[in-house]
Amino acid sequence: MIPVKGKTSSEYQKAVDESLDKDEIKSKTFSFKTDNEKTMIASFPPPNRNVCFAHIKSKECKKALESSKTLGKVRQKLQKISRKSNKSPKFKRYLKKDKRNRKLRVITLKQKIATRCTSTKIMFSSFLPLKPDKEIDPDAAKANIDAINSAMKSSLSLKKFKQIEITNKDVDIVWNVLPTLKILKEGLTRIGSEKYSAGSIVLLFLGKFLKFLGGDEEDRM
Repeated sequence: MIPVKGKTSSEYQKAVDESLDKDEIKSKTFSFKTDNEKTMIASFPPPNRNVCFAHIKSKECKKALESSKTLGKVRQKLQKISRKSNKSPKFKRYLKKDKRNRKLRVITLKQKIATRCTSTKIMFSSFLPLKPDKEIDPDAAKANIDAINSAMKSSLSLKKFKQIEITNKDVDIVWNVLPTLKILKEGLTRIGSEKYSAGSIVLLFLGKFLKFLGGDEEDRM
């Protein structure tokens, strides 16, 4: 990793050129892979730059999530609840107490991050917690939502509680969307080379994703 002083395209170019010269590989370097941020586009113009496939997929997923008004309302509501749970000691205290009384695992309600589409999956999973490679447990999910609603009712005014109360419809939306978000997050993580070599995993994941999208012929939904 090369630390760059400054954030302009010329400073990035200079840092990379100096590194290539130092390692005597500048003449052998003909392409750069970067994200699709404006500074990177200016620093490494085509045909010397390969765009990051993971960033493209991430942007597409973010746009898809934002295109649904119904899903958008649920995301916004859960975001408000997550923010409230992190900023209100009273709400946090009631939530912790309620979950322990119901013998539920106490986990922090996560907030979505505007620049990361995968954060929606992380946020949804904190409301309907599931273990890796496991299906959502309906009883545990219901108990978790009941605990959150109970904590809000105890710590907020009735008017405020009614505005952000988690309804059965909200739960159904999260329940139906979460499996898709889970596999998208897995794919973006792998394709982005966070844990794997991108070239060795892309086709494998795309095959898995296509199979997932194919659905079940016996499932009418």
